[in-house]
Amino acid sequence: MAIVVGEIQNPMRLTSLVTFDKRQQLWTPCECDRKPLPSGCRQCRNASRSCPGYRNELDLVFRDENDRIQQKCQAPSSSERTWVTKPGTTLDSSTKAVSAVAVTRSNPKNSPSALLASSKPPRSSLPPEDVGLLVPQLIQPLFDFATSFFFTQYVPGSHFDYLPVLYGNATPDSLLSTVVKAVSLASFSTEARSTSCLALARYQYTLGLKETNAALQASEPWANDELLASIMLLAYFEALSGQGWSESLDKTPTKTISTPSISAAWTRHVEGAYALLTMRPDCSNQSRVSARLGYHVSNTVRAGCVQQHIRIKPNISSPNPVARSVLGEEQDRHFLLLIETYAQLRAAVREGSLNNPTEIIRRARLIDSWATSMTKDLAVSASRFDIVTTTREVAGVYRNRYHLYTDHRVAQRWNTIRMTRLSLNEIMYEHAQRHPELFGECGRFARIVEQMATDICQSSSQFLTASGSLPGCSQTRLSIASSYVLIWPLFNSAATGLSPESINTFVIDRLHYLHREMNIPLAKTAARMLEEGDGNEDWMHMMHLF
Repeated sequence: MAIVVGEIQNPMRLTSLVTFDKRQQLWTPCECDRKPLPSGCRQCRNASRSCPGYRNELDLVFRDENDRIQQKCQAPSSSERTWVTKPGTTLDSSTKAVSAVAVTRSNPKNSPSALLASSKPPRSSLPPEDVGLLVPQLIQPLFDFATSFFFTQYVPGSHFDYLPVLYGNATPDSLLSTVVKAVSLASFSTEARSTSCLALARYQYTLGLKETNAALQASEPWANDELLASIMLLAYFEALSGQGWSESLDKTPTKTISTPSISAAWTRHVEGAYALLTMRPDCSNQSRVSARLGYHVSNTVRAGCVQQHIRIKPNISSPNPVARSVLGEEQDRHFLLLIETYAQLRAAVREGSLNNPTEIIRRARLIDSWATSMTKDLAVSASRFDIVTTTREVAGVYRNRYHLYTDHRVAQRWNTIRMTRLSLNEIMYEHAQRHPELFGECGRFARIVEQMATDICQSSSQFLTASGSLPGCSQTRLSIASSYVLIWPLFNSAATGLSPESINTFVIDRLHYLHREMNIPLAKTAARMLEEGDGNEDWMHMMHLF
């Protein structure tokens, strides 16, 4: 037999054709050199024999081998995943087989839902016995796609800007790689509404926990940036995996988010990360990545303390060496001091150590004046923003006015100060009502609360309106991480009892828009809470500093 490669005439097939040269007789009486001589070929004449003539070209039979070669290449190998079944369980109609996801980076237009839907294997390929619940083994293609999705949709615009450097230097079998797989699958499962993908993410999460505990037993674990980043990612896994999808694959309602347990697990991870951070002996000679990582951990702890009405831990209070190594401007350090002072006041009121209405209002007024002074400094710095007034009503614009910021980080800084002032004036309003001499100032406190809530609503229009609908605004699609920072300020502006009903209506509409356009279940959860009059924001801080 001889294998030859010939060209294909049909351009729709492969660029080359594998053929099979089948000869009925490989040997003929003469090896004709095809010289067209009248008396036969030269070889036959030299041998004094009668020349039989040229061999018949029809004796060559070509067979198309394309299909056989393709089947051979596509046949599953031993390295590919297999399916394991659990007896006694049934196959849910919404269960998707994540192993066969036909995901290629050459076709990024395929939606995650369509990819997972098309990946379900036919029934004939499953074992004949009771099928049960499909439990997939780990495979690399899905991990690659989920990781790519995470780094393109969640990392840009987030506070994990140091993660690509750390992940790029990590080995495939490292702790960071394992935890990134878990978080990537959790984020992708939310996008695709895949319970199978979420189960795979939770399995990776358990592996990450075991590897984290092992890494903590090593010598000087506080010096390991990958370990610190992994613990932070484990915290955000809790928030991502516990979002409580508003809709499942079959459009039926599902269980809503269980905020107490998720918030508690998130807090344990963050406190563990900060415990490692405080063990580092010197912050002056650290790398830029280490400084950004420490700054992220510190700010996350601050946000948790503010949200939980507890005092800032002594070893996180300013002056902060990590912040000084990252932030070069004096106003940034003043901003951290403002947040810490505000947190101490809320904690004192919650503890009962500060219960005199006059003293509470005095301290709150001082902090509010500090915040007002800071906004004046921001207004003449690189963090300033423009205010645009429209002559017509535009969907997503509150009271025909919106703000234009350099980016979402600048808007987040302004909204953090606005939420601080809103809370301070709400505290002063509440205690002034109990004090006859201060009752006359309640109106001013209420007006400031409404103004802060209005500014927050108008700050969202740049990011939560259809492209091209705002004059002077060159909108770009937000990453999912940068969209999360809008949920807490919007909810805060509507949850206060001093805001008008128009703000409540606007915020609910924008939260539904955020859920619809960015596929963020937490946004719909927040909208439903406002619709039901539930102002519990204990879990809002978890994704604010993602």
